Amino acid sequence: MLAFAARAFGSHHRYVRGQIDHGLKEAGYGCWGFSPADIPDGGYSEYGVDALGMQEEGYDSKGVVTPHASFRALPYEPAAAVASLTALDRDLGAYDDRYGFRDSVDTSTGRVSDFVLALDQGVVAAALAQQLRSGLLQRPFRTGCFRARVRPLPAKERFSI
Repeated sequence: MLAFAARAFGSHHRYVRGQIDHGLKEAGYGCWGFSPADIPDGGYSEYGVDALGMQEEGYDSKGVVTPHASFRALPYEPAAAVASLTALDRDLGAYDDRYGFRDSVDTSTGRVSDFVLALDQGVVAAALAQQLRSGLLQRPFRTGCFRARVRPLPAKERFSI
């Protein structure tokens, strides 16, 4: 959802809306945010919304929610993102006062991951930076030294739906 291409599928508000609708309406988890994450009982797996996945067999959410996915949605559904993060903290205890949000929580069992992943913290920091200064992450790729090296590759792609 923090895509560099202006019309990228991942940056589209409909993708975020699909995650919200799945977590709150279809599955009734009380929160949402599906992305590859730690399995609270051990391991690592991809989680998602079946209809939004790129694999033929889809991705199942299995009730595992990862806070970093809600942070990534801030530009598109800020109130819903904050509400989901609040529910993850208040109702499921996914927030740790020392390290921030844990990687994931299984909404069906209430089991919170034991891990805070650096990858998640990077996504959270990037999402907050983007929210505070729109375009901050994309600007270096559109201008300056990155442009000549990076632009030819995405220019060949069209990600819009």
